[in-house]
Amino acid sequence: MTPVRRRCLGLALVAAGLCALPLALSAGPDHPQAASTRPKLVVVLVNDQFPSEYIGLYGGNWTGGLRRLVDEGALFTEAAYPYGRTATCAGHGTIGTGAFPQRHGLVGNQWFDRDLDKAVTCEEDASVTPVVLGDGETTNRHSAKYMMVPSLADELRRQLPQQPSIVSVAEKPRSAIGLGGHGGPGTVVLWKTAGRVWSTSSAYTGTPWPDAVEYVQRRPITNDRGKVWTKLLPESAYLYADDDPAEPTPAPWGRTFPHPLDPREGEDEGLFYTAWGRSPWSDAFIVDLAIHLMETRKLGQHDGTDMLALSLGALDQAGHQYGPRSHEVQDLLARADVAIGRLLDALDRQVGRDHYVLAWSADHGVARIPEQVLAEGGQAGRLPPIGQMATGLLQWTLGAGRHVGLGDGPELALTPQALATLRERPDVKARLMLALGASPGVAKVFDRDMLSSTTPTDDPDLKAWRLSYFPDRSGDFIVVLKPGWTYDAIRTNHGTQNAYDQRVPLVLYGAGVRPGTYTTAASPADIAPTLAALAGITLPQAQGRVLTEALQPR
Repeated sequence: MTPVRRRCLGLALVAAGLCALPLALSAGPDHPQAASTRPKLVVVLVNDQFPSEYIGLYGGNWTGGLRRLVDEGALFTEAAYPYGRTATCAGHGTIGTGAFPQRHGLVGNQWFDRDLDKAVTCEEDASVTPVVLGDGETTNRHSAKYMMVPSLADELRRQLPQQPSIVSVAEKPRSAIGLGGHGGPGTVVLWKTAGRVWSTSSAYTGTPWPDAVEYVQRRPITNDRGKVWTKLLPESAYLYADDDPAEPTPAPWGRTFPHPLDPREGEDEGLFYTAWGRSPWSDAFIVDLAIHLMETRKLGQHDGTDMLALSLGALDQAGHQYGPRSHEVQDLLARADVAIGRLLDALDRQVGRDHYVLAWSADHGVARIPEQVLAEGGQAGRLPPIGQMATGLLQWTLGAGRHVGLGDGPELALTPQALATLRERPDVKARLMLALGASPGVAKVFDRDMLSSTTPTDDPDLKAWRLSYFPDRSGDFIVVLKPGWTYDAIRTNHGTQNAYDQRVPLVLYGAGVRPGTYTTAASPADIAPTLAALAGITLPQAQGRVLTEALQPR
């Protein structure tokens, strides 16, 4: 890529981040690939919490793997999620299956289970048992139980004549599972739980995988104790202020560098693992673990098509605290550029550039810290949690007691009793919606009747939230936030239909791909159908399309 093209592309991406374009939602036709031209390995790489504007803002500092992907791959500059609840589980599920939450069912990181009368997480499964990889103990039980359609990994295993070897790794269970699917022969899906413990579950294996155990025992997280996170780049390379008064001081760190990975005397040991998760060493661990398993499992060296998936989570954990303008986020990107460069070098070395195809994207973007927007004269603010907003009104109207099942971000789920009362008392329902809609920062409020309706609508927000609506799991009311507004739980957040949450990178790279810049409408839901077409299989449940414009003619 020439310097002029790179600079113009960066400016275009920054500008594009201010508005969302309509997306084509219909799945394109599948074109099974001839066996002789199928890639030996398909790779899915996800950066958790990566708005596409980062490419234009910070990409000039990248010289490694991220730079290779942007410059040498097929970059879709208008890629965006078309749905409303832009959360980690929903995004990974969409990338992994090619379907939207209304179909794959992973509507958020958690939801209110009306039968159990409690909140459940998208990856929990009481019917499985944990399988610890190495040392430690955990009670966490996880699987793809709630994923309602097959993933790309599932269909590769079902349709290919040669049994593929499949590996999916991430620090977060919901990320590894969303990409890895339901499990089966030859499939490794693993994650971190309980601070330092790496594990999987009986959904994927009955006994620990020796090569995974060997890695986590050889490289325990505690090896990073005492390291100090300093800036990788020259001070002049960083934009904005490091000591921004809008940033918090998340324990055990302050607002500015350096950030030591060593809790002070008397501090909770858990702070070390929390700090590690938002440090560059967590991403480096995942990349190097993926390379290790790629080598031990000889991915891309079999007769058929194998799959490698990995999700890097440090940006999300640091971004929630420090925000997208922070030096912490910029440094994590620079260090991810280095780590992803190691991944690409390992792929080139083991599989060969002409024999693997990689898709890179993100599960969601992120809002700026509201106080920073206000300081620049913009419109932004914070709202109290939606459950708190609703509880007072419902108790005043319906009497004392528990009426809210779960208030999670923009979604409000009532208890079955309260919902039944509102059906009988439309005046109370109307009063609740009016009160929620009158709050500053709220654009509109949808109820489940509006969300479940099949009547066509011209309202872009309602269209987006219908794609996130799964009747048994979604909230009874959706509070649509104005741009710049967030809930006051953490410093900044995502999970809305606003452009900064929806717009993410989408790059195809490697075998069968035509490099270039593409301005056609695209979505991360297009990744699985495109990789499936290259591998010679179909995804009947996918709602994304095959990105044929970026594929080499057959």
